Amino acid sequence: MGKPAARARIDSSAHTGPIQSGSSNVIIGGFPAARKGDPLSCSQHGQGSILSGSTTVFVNGLPLAREGDKTGCNTSATPAVASTQAAPPQYWGGTAAKDAGKDGAIHGDVYDARVLGAYASLEDKSGFGKPDTASAGFALADITVGNT
Repeated sequence: MGKPAARARIDSSAHTGPIQSGSSNVIIGGFPAARKGDPLSCSQHGQGSILSGSTTVFVNGLPLAREGDKTGCNTSATPAVASTQAAPPQYWGGTAAKDAGKDGAIHGDVYDARVLGAYASLEDKSGFGKPDTASAGFALADITVGNT
C-alpha cells in the first residue's frame, strides 16, 4: 500500500512541525490536501516547504504530498506507522446514570446503555495509526442489546 496523503493543519512535517497550508478546494478527511511546495514549520529549522510528492496524483496541478515525503529541511516527514495497526479509539462521556464507564455508557454482559448522557469519540477508521473520525452526541436513552 502507498503512503497516506498529507493534510494541512493536522499532519506533521519533518521534526514534528505542522504543515501550514494546502489546497483551498481539495479536502481530505476534513482538512486541505497538502501539495509539493506548500509551507510547513520545522521545530528544529524554522520555516520550510514540502519538496517532493506523488508522481501520479496531482492536486491543483501540483503533486499530492504524502506522509514521509522530503521537506525543505532535507529530512523525511514522520512516516506512516510501520505496521498498519490502527490507533486505539478514544471515548469521553458524561451521564446522570450511576455506574457508567468513562465513555458515559453502562456496560452489561449483553447490552450497552446511555441514559441522559453526552458522549464524544475519536476513531482510526482508515487504520493508518491516527484518529480520522470524530463523533459526538447526546442521548436521552440509547440501548444496544446483543453485543459481544
